Amino acid sequence: MIHRNADPNDYHFGKYNGLGGKLDALESPLQAAVREVYEESGLSVRPEDLKPCGYVHFPNFKPAKAQDWTVFIFTGQYAGSEPPKQKCREGTLQWVPVSSVLELNLWPGDAHFLPAVLGQQTVSGAIWYDADGNVTKVEMREEQK
Repeated sequence: MIHRNADPNDYHFGKYNGLGGKLDALESPLQAAVREVYEESGLSVRPEDLKPCGYVHFPNFKPAKAQDWTVFIFTGQYAGSEPPKQKCREGTLQWVPVSSVLELNLWPGDAHFLPAVLGQQTVSGAIWYDADGNVTKVEMREEQK
């Protein structure tokens, strides 16, 4: 997990996020996940190391910029020997036991899909926030794998 503590002007400042980021031109979500894991942690993962777990859409997530976000969710097991970075440009990297993830300072909407993902279910849906970061509406489906 990344503790987003590097830049006080970061929209996510103080929150914990999984590794990830935006897709580059002509890049698939899986290719982006492999690239982002490497860029943020220094760890090399192969596409076959990652399992798709669904997606969550965040309509108007950044209202000041009128941005909708769609997050493609992957989980994986890292079996390499190289150590991860301790920091990246967004903040401090931390290995967090699965049992402790929901105790972190996450976005409130994460509580609506992370339990299913951590339980190895597939999710799809949307979460709406107001301008103050409060969840106003949730549409979520969970499916057993």
